[in-house]
Amino acid sequence: MVDLRNGSIVTEFILVGFEQSSSSTRALLFALFLALYSLAMAMNGLIIFITWTDPRLNSPMYFFLGHLSFLDVCFITTTIPQMLIHLVVKNHTVSFVSCLTQMYLVFCVGVAECILLAFMAYDRYVAICHPLNYAQIMSQHVCVRLVSTAWFFGLINGIFLEYMSFRNPFCRDNHIENFFCEAP
Repeated sequence: MVDLRNGSIVTEFILVGFEQSSSSTRALLFALFLALYSLAMAMNGLIIFITWTDPRLNSPMYFFLGHLSFLDVCFITTTIPQMLIHLVVKNHTVSFVSCLTQMYLVFCVGVAECILLAFMAYDRYVAICHPLNYAQIMSQHVCVRLVSTAWFFGLINGIFLEYMSFRNPFCRDNHIENFFCEAP
């Protein structure tokens, strides 16, 4: 933190989520979270590979499922690797730009995932309530537009929330009571 005349500029944040834990607890958590992260990446990668390469799964439901798995990979990759690093190293600082980037990605991917889940619910609604018109209503073109809309609103939401979070200078300390950067 750099001091100025009447205030300060935050150049880094200190993540204190696991600071009070013992080294054996942190080692156990590291092993557990690394195993779960690896499993989630492998399973989501398998879903992505199967839904995007198998021509028998060429339906809107599997198209959305593949994109949901991709968003899940993006979402967990924004937080878990940094948490694993902070479980191992003593230095728990994160630069301002890294924190800003992580928060943007969490906001963006989180909202895109929620919107995509709503579109998946709409897909199931059409399949159940309008089965004869399902192929016309949920064409490949419509599915691509729905996924693009989810990403677009996720990107816009990320920009908006970043602006709202960082538009004013920080007047308190630079400690974050978590293991990843979150909205102040």
